[in-house]
Amino acid sequence: MRKNPFSQNSPSAAAFLVLAIAIGISFVIPFYFMFITSLKTNDQYLVQKLLPVFPLSLENYRWAFDKQNILRNYTNNLIILVGTLVPFLLLVMTTGFGIGKIEFRGRRISLYLISAVMILPQMVLTVPLYRELAQLRLLDSRLGLILVYLAYFGPYSAYLMTTYFRDVPDTFIEAALIDGATPWHVFWHIMAPMARPMIMTVTIIASQQIWNELTFALILIRSSAQRTIMAAMALLSGQYGMGAVKSMAMLFLASLPMLLIYLFFQRYIQQGVLAGGIKE
Repeated sequence: MRKNPFSQNSPSAAAFLVLAIAIGISFVIPFYFMFITSLKTNDQYLVQKLLPVFPLSLENYRWAFDKQNILRNYTNNLIILVGTLVPFLLLVMTTGFGIGKIEFRGRRISLYLISAVMILPQMVLTVPLYRELAQLRLLDSRLGLILVYLAYFGPYSAYLMTTYFRDVPDTFIEAALIDGATPWHVFWHIMAPMARPMIMTVTIIASQQIWNELTFALILIRSSAQRTIMAAMALLSGQYGMGAVKSMAMLFLASLPMLLIYLFFQRYIQQGVLAGGIKE
């Protein structure tokens, strides 16, 4: 019998285990320093930068909530996130199903266009989008930013959904059509449940992209009442030169929602990657 090179006692398995532990530690270290720094005063940080200093201080978090009104920025982020994800999922799912499973003229060109849009950098699109939103009177509005996010982040997720639906055997669709199902019923009751791992994957990826996006939020939103948390942090750092302890508190609060989402839903990302990579 041929020996598995990745069996429990093989050198390859031990090497990969050590590498995985090292990579995991490298990802945890930044969050560790960010969190312990946010619990220090400026004087404590100057004395000890590596280890926690007791008593721990919550002054930086009080400053973020009381002085900077970070809850307002959180609210803006949540409104933009939910307002984007609802039409976003419908668009990328129907686009993926249409291009992946429906034969029509220009099908391949449509996929090429989606792929081409994915490579355009943000700075190239900022000026045209700014002019379009100004003409539509949607500058400095959450609705304008939602439309921009739909246009910019949609192609990548639509491409992922297209590749997933394209690899689903046609026998499922043919059997449903023979039984009298309409194309909409096939999509909604058969294909969408089958694509649940990939749907969760693109939802999590899009949520992280929307929550952490800075360029469009900084340029297209000008009033503090509409500003997202990342844009507020960037402007606050530029105007007032926040110290390290205050910056770390703001960064930790900004990254906490996406960190929790990833920790709770990482198994869906793994299922989505496997579903997209395994071919029958």
